[in-house]
Amino acid sequence: MPLTAKKLDKSVLPELDAKTARQARMLGGAIGALVVVVLLVYFIIWPTYQRISTMRTAVADGTTTLERLRTKATKLQAAHAAYENIAPAQLAMLDEAIGDYSDLPQALKLLNYLATEIAQAGGPLYITNMSMTPVPDDAPGVADDTIKTLQAQNIDVTVSLVGDYQAIRDYVTAIKALRHNFYLQQLVLSTSDQNADNILQASVMVRYYYYN
Repeated sequence: MPLTAKKLDKSVLPELDAKTARQARMLGGAIGALVVVVLLVYFIIWPTYQRISTMRTAVADGTTTLERLRTKATKLQAAHAAYENIAPAQLAMLDEAIGDYSDLPQALKLLNYLATEIAQAGGPLYITNMSMTPVPDDAPGVADDTIKTLQAQNIDVTVSLVGDYQAIRDYVTAIKALRHNFYLQQLVLSTSDQNADNILQASVMVRYYYYN
């Protein structure tokens, strides 16, 4: 049976046009709504989300900093409690052991005092010369309302002695027993012109540490 083309009924064309128009309007409305949603997300929701994320990061950082401060405060409280438990005599010992620039002359006089004390106890001993290297600079002045950073300094002090072996040994032992930062670097013994009386010449080099 041969195929025949069906004629389109012209009466249905207005209905098709109306349907197509409705679909076009619905599609346009959907696209418009989508555009509104995109604009709403971009201009309102996204900035708000970024602000919330920034606030969360700031809160997390603040919490971490607070924990660090609490830990530091706990350590400071423990250090303060330990400091309060230190006896005044111990504090004086610390001040004597860790001297500063102002203690340097007194520390040098102490070396001479030790020799005088041994000599007075009956040991033939006296100092013929005392030298130091390098010669320390003057301490810079610091205002009371500033914080001074102390730096470790040291000088080598050479003490020339004349005396018998036991007196020289007592002198070196007395230096090593000091609470000051004296460290024996070198000891050189040689015979003296008065060797008949068992007199020796000694060169004692000690290193003194202080803070400036």
